[in-house]
Amino acid sequence: KGPDGMALVMAAVAELEKIMEEIPPDFMPQFEEAAKSMISAFKDGAAGGKDAVEEDHRKEGCASAGHAHDETCNSGRETKKRKKSDKIDPFQQMKDIQYWLRLKVPAEAVVPSETIVYGHEGTDFADYTAQNTQSVDGFLYEEDDIDDLCEAGKLARSFCTACGSRTIKDLNFISHSLSLRELEFIFTNALPAANVDVSKSCVVDVGSRLGAVVYAACVFGKAKEAVGVEMNSELCKVQEEALKVFGLQGTARVVCDDVCKQLEVIAKANVVVLHNVFQFFLEKKEAANAWASLMAALAPGTTVVTCPPIEEQLASSCDVQKGTALFKKLKAVEIEYPETTVENDEYADEDGNLFSNICVYTVV
Repeated sequence: KGPDGMALVMAAVAELEKIMEEIPPDFMPQFEEAAKSMISAFKDGAAGGKDAVEEDHRKEGCASAGHAHDETCNSGRETKKRKKSDKIDPFQQMKDIQYWLRLKVPAEAVVPSETIVYGHEGTDFADYTAQNTQSVDGFLYEEDDIDDLCEAGKLARSFCTACGSRTIKDLNFISHSLSLRELEFIFTNALPAANVDVSKSCVVDVGSRLGAVVYAACVFGKAKEAVGVEMNSELCKVQEEALKVFGLQGTARVVCDDVCKQLEVIAKANVVVLHNVFQFFLEKKEAANAWASLMAALAPGTTVVTCPPIEEQLASSCDVQKGTALFKKLKAVEIEYPETTVENDEYADEDGNLFSNICVYTVV
């Protein structure tokens, strides 16, 4: 009571505001419910806690309000918990992983130990430089999220071409990860359409970074095994922690190494995912050697998922044009792309087809 009490209240409110700023909008209802429960329990005190226990016992058919927690009650609660967990929506589970990762890495999801390679002459990225390019992880943030980040001052959309002047240009935005919607399409539409049973497959993601493909293979595809191959140790640590936190370590694992030194992993895969694997990370000569080694390791019958199409990846990362020996190992699989139902969908092409930048191939 009094001024001192009010000061404590205001200090608590200030701390609460700081916490709420970091809570994702989709989690706000759960936060509100948890806060109300906590406040209610605090007000009611021990008596309230006892009443809540007694009510639980009454609902579960316990003998009396004073009845102790016996094996039957605990078993019933565990059964309810299991039934509830069985109904978890895969998309929401992936959103949970997404939000958790946002707290672990900066918005651009580029760690200090990484080196981004620019200067891709003869490609659409020829004029991309460290100054005019902004990396944003496509799994963590989609277009609306980026708008929010820019409004919050955590990202910029423009850069000054002459320091101190008003001459500005829009930044080029690039992503090194597939988005949540793209991942859902791959594992629930594209691969089943290519007659791939992911639940019986070993899925390998080359350049797994934060592990988005690995998580999606487990959550959306119920993969038999999911392996991320990533050479950056900082990113590997994030993936390993995520697998542990979300209980996926029994199905998924991370190999922290250069993929060219782990070709046996590629050779044993049923599905290999290649999302712009070498562009922006290797010089063209290095990329050409890596592509040659990777293609040679792919076993006949392996399904390969690429984004963008393999021709574009090869041409932009190492000047390899369509028709060379590398392309002869892959046969395109026809898949049906869904049509957009909204205007200005960021994943729609000129014909209104969604995710047409994702291609599926079979190794011959």
